[in-house]
Amino acid sequence: MYHIRNTLSKDEVNGKFTIVSPDEGEAYLFNKFGLHLHTINLTTGKIMFNFTYNGNSLYGKLTSVTDQNDILLSIKRNFHGRVELLQTRESQIKIKLNNFDMIKNLSTNTSSATFSLTYLGNSGLLKTRTEKNGITTMFNYQKYGKIEQIIEPDQIFTNISYFLNSTGMVTKLNKGDYLNKTWVSNSTATYFFKSKRIYYFYKLNLNFYKF
Repeated sequence: MYHIRNTLSKDEVNGKFTIVSPDEGEAYLFNKFGLHLHTINLTTGKIMFNFTYNGNSLYGKLTSVTDQNDILLSIKRNFHGRVELLQTRESQIKIKLNNFDMIKNLSTNTSSATFSLTYLGNSGLLKTRTEKNGITTMFNYQKYGKIEQIIEPDQIFTNISYFLNSTGMVTKLNKGDYLNKTWVSNSTATYFFKSKRIYYFYKLNLNFYKF
């Protein structure tokens, strides 16, 4: 029999609480509604990022992310609170969401890149990514949501497998005949590789954030 209890360190005055990540060297400060307010550098004690919302309540939605010098991201929403535009330092990104508030279409003003995304039901798992010219990348998953295969155009297959040992989760990635990589991680693994057309970034659980 196990007993579960809350061990978060709370400020009894205003209800804020902090979660610390020693591996990242960061602390994350949340308000009493669970909204992420600041990311703090544990070494310097300085605030790295500030997060602003359109309301200080359980239903507050993110409107901007800033560092100590500038606005990194500004989010514009429609009257229904749904994201329409992301403004960064370098570009504007237009977004259309599906009925589950996940990205359906995405385009930028700095390139001709336009993408359409589909998902496995309302799971948040990415099923396909299609470019404006119709080129499509597909994603297949294991039963519990871990990605196990990426199928790029021209039938280029990337297969991903997992197993546990005494050091943690071992992840093995094979892309066709020219890439074979293995790494150990106690958390979600991240990997970059270059296809014929574009750089891809994957977390091995491809759950996309809802806006």
